[in-house]
Amino acid sequence: MAKNAKPGVDWLLLEARRASWWRALFPSRALAGLRQLIAHAVKLYAGLAPASQAGVLLGILSFTGMGLVGLTHWLTASIIAEQERSALLQSLHALVPATQHDNDMLADTLELAGPGAAAAAGPITVYRARKDGRPVAAVLTAAAPDGYNGTIRLLVAVRQDGTLAGARVVAHKETPGLGDLIEEAKSDWICVFSGRSLTDPDEKRWAVKRDGGAFDQFTGATITPRAVVRAVYRSLVYFRDHQDELLAAGADPRASGGTTHD
Repeated sequence: MAKNAKPGVDWLLLEARRASWWRALFPSRALAGLRQLIAHAVKLYAGLAPASQAGVLLGILSFTGMGLVGLTHWLTASIIAEQERSALLQSLHALVPATQHDNDMLADTLELAGPGAAAAAGPITVYRARKDGRPVAAVLTAAAPDGYNGTIRLLVAVRQDGTLAGARVVAHKETPGLGDLIEEAKSDWICVFSGRSLTDPDEKRWAVKRDGGAFDQFTGATITPRAVVRAVYRSLVYFRDHQDELLAAGADPRASGGTTHD
C-alpha cells in the first residue's frame, strides 16, 4: 500500500485474515459476503451528514464497549466460579479435614428449608462427609439474620454423634474492629464451638454470658456474637430433629459426579 494512502476494505480484510482468530470465526466462503456487507456499510456511512456520522460512531463505540464487557465476563466467569469453589472447599476442609472423609462433599449435598428464624434467608445447603460410605458429618450453611449490620452467614459442621466439628463465618457486614472478631482470621472466638453439643452446655445456656449463657461476648459488641451463638444453636437443633434425613445415603457422588437429593 502506498505511503499515506488510506486503508480500504480489501486491505482491512487482508490484514484481518492473517490473524488466527479471524480464520476461526470466518471461513473463506464467508469472506465474500462479509466484504460486500462492510463495503455497503462504508458507503452508507460516507453518505451521511457529519452530525449523523458522529451519532453512528457513538453507537458503534457504545456497542463495542458493551461487547467488551460481555466478553470479559464470559472469559472470567469460569475462573471466578473455580475460585469460589476452591474457597468453599477450603472452608469445608477446615471443619472436616480431607483425611476424615473420602467423598466429594461439594457433590454430596441437600437443599432444605432453613431452621427457625433463618428460614427467611432462604433454603440451606447441607454438605455431607462420608468415609467408606458411612456418614461422618453434615455441614450446614446457617444464617444469622439478627446480626448488627445484617445477616451473618456461617458453615456449621455437626458430627454424626451430634457434637460440633466447628463453625466458620463465611460472610458478614459487621463493624470492623468490633463485630468482625467473629472471623477466624481476627480472633479465635469462633473456635469455641468445636466439641460442643446440645448438652454441653445445656440448651438453656446456649447464649452469651450477658444473657446468662456460657459464651463470651465482645467488649463493646454483644449483638454480633449473640446472633452467631443463636445460629449455631439452631443448627444443632435442626441436626437433631433431621439427623436421619441429613445423613441418609444417596447415590455415590464419586461415581456420578452429581448432586444427591434424598
